[in-house]
Amino acid sequence: MVTLEKYKKKKLLNELNTIIKIGHSIISSFDCDSVLQTISDGMSRLLQIESSAFYILENEQKLWLRATTPPLSPDMPEALRKAGLEDHPHIKKSISELKPVVLDDTLTADLSPAEAMVVKHRNLRSLLYLPFVQQNEAIGVLMLGTCNRSRKFTTHEVALAQTVANQLAIAIQNARLHNNILNYRNNLEKLVVDCTS
Repeated sequence: MVTLEKYKKKKLLNELNTIIKIGHSIISSFDCDSVLQTISDGMSRLLQIESSAFYILENEQKLWLRATTPPLSPDMPEALRKAGLEDHPHIKKSISELKPVVLDDTLTADLSPAEAMVVKHRNLRSLLYLPFVQQNEAIGVLMLGTCNRSRKFTTHEVALAQTVANQLAIAIQNARLHNNILNYRNNLEKLVVDCTS
């Protein structure tokens, strides 16, 4: 028989292993999409939830869906892959206040039409929105959810997920810097070729 103490130790070890795997992914890859997918899958396992997704903020008003667990179905409407921030007030609140937003039950939550469409398409019931922040500015949001059943996220789970979201901002910045350096190098090489031709 598993005691409560053994259960807590096993859960803590699982959390630490997942955090280590996510951390390794963050420092070992400059491919943003790969890092996002690893974190999405890891958070789903870590919190034992059925749905995880990353929206990256573009041009301060557009959301771009980058990675999901489970993967997006091909019939996912384009309106859900790229959406206006104004259409998603709970994401907007998380991003503007730089703090988590929790919806314990989507059946009783006040949802916008766009949010209701996402909830229906993914069968979402409880949701947790976590901003990832860089230099006191949100660059996106991690959306975690349960399907078909409501659940209260504990303070520990919210803090754990926010820690991962904070690390994600570093990974995205590293990937962007890496891409900028590659582009700069390619432009220099092209200039050298053009000058010697």
